[in-house]
Amino acid sequence: MVVRFDLFERLNTGGVELTDQEIRSCIYRGPFNDFLEKMAKDRNFKAVVRLPHGKEKDGTREELVLRFFAFFHKYEQLDHSVVNFLNDYMKVASYSFDQIKGEKLFTSTFAALSKTLPNGISRGRTITPVNLYEAVSVGCALALRKNGKIKSVGNNAWIKSEELKAMTTGATNNRKQVKGRIEYCATRFGW
Repeated sequence: MVVRFDLFERLNTGGVELTDQEIRSCIYRGPFNDFLEKMAKDRNFKAVVRLPHGKEKDGTREELVLRFFAFFHKYEQLDHSVVNFLNDYMKVASYSFDQIKGEKLFTSTFAALSKTLPNGISRGRTITPVNLYEAVSVGCALALRKNGKIKSVGNNAWIKSEELKAMTTGATNNRKQVKGRIEYCATRFGW
């Protein structure tokens, strides 16, 4: 599958480039890809995750759903290349993913987030930063899985903290930083 991804990437040099998720959607067609598209339309997810207008139709929402599941299940295994990490997860999930459990986890996480973060996942901006999204959404899901609920008081304060900001800005896609920011959020949600 890596060869096919590379082939799509090389062919993708004219006109309008496909995003990595659009390429994944072509390579890994099937029920899991359809599931990602369905979850990307969830109203709570759309309320909590704010994208620039131009990113609404290029697979970004579907990639964020994929990121949620990949990081939820395997965040301790990230080795630095997020593209390869997501490609590998999508390849495996295309053959073995429990959509019923996945949908329940996803919808309950974003329902909880929409209640506790009515202005979305942000630090006061209108756009949701990807690293912050991963940390907050997966942290929330881990706390929900453990306790069936999350702490809902004071979340905006720690999301805007300098400590979390340091873990979510710059070159932070290494295992230590990813693990640190996800578990930081999970702990704040009551994990």
